[in-house]
Amino acid sequence: MGLDIYIRKHTIDKVKDLIHWTKFYPLETWFVNKLGETIRDCKVHPIDASILTELRDACQKALDADDIAVSIQSVFPTSPEFQWTAERRDAYREMTREIVMTIGYNDFREIKNLFYQESY
Repeated sequence: MGLDIYIRKHTIDKVKDLIHWTKFYPLETWFVNKLGETIRDCKVHPIDASILTELRDACQKALDADDIAVSIQSVFPTSPEFQWTAERRDAYREMTREIVMTIGYNDFREIKNLFYQESY
């Protein structure tokens, strides 16, 4: 069990999962900051494709920076008590890279009825 984040497309007769991210709590916080606290209710919430582009671009900028720990915090802020270790740096880098690749290989601009949903 853990956090699952879905980006879904709804049509008249079905729901299609376009993206599924799991156990990356900083990403959920990013969406809360953009969409509001109410998205934590495990219901579907409409989103615009531009939010995915914004997320992808911010993640790519962080990956391109010299200091990954500093640049990642601009996208996914950490608490003052958070200690960067080599393992955490690698994990954040990999999760950020996954976000860029997942969004980057999909063209969401033409898709209507995009929704965000999370579950625990």
